[in-house]
Amino acid sequence: MIEYDGRDEQTLSESIELARNFKAGGLDLLSVSVGFTIPDTNIPWGPAFMGPIAERVRREAGIPVTSAWGFGTPQLAEGALQAGHLDLVSVGRAHLADPHWAYFAAKELGWKILLDLAGALRPLAGALSLIGSISKVV
Repeated sequence: MIEYDGRDEQTLSESIELARNFKAGGLDLLSVSVGFTIPDTNIPWGPAFMGPIAERVRREAGIPVTSAWGFGTPQLAEGALQAGHLDLVSVGRAHLADPHWAYFAAKELGWKILLDLAGALRPLAGALSLIGSISKVV
């Protein structure tokens, strides 16, 4: 979506237009990311740095968005959802490092978790879409 190559506004605007076309063609969810196609990129790495970009794509293209860049803690993931930056948080590295990350995240956020008879996590009610298997009890 954006390359951080000095033409950020132009590439983002073009990407938003492309996202509108994808939506018109039936796309349901768009993963917002960055490009690494040139050596002079200047990516502003930091926690949840793709959040505001994803929110703009969401708002201007009118399509639900996800991103996986910089949302590796439960608080960052929940914050991005509550702020309306993302519709779904894609957790990559943290989940690869710990396949039980979703469970850890729910505990970290103080959520109640219910195990069904098969031992699988089952949502109770709620707002968080970390992986789709855990939800916040309200």
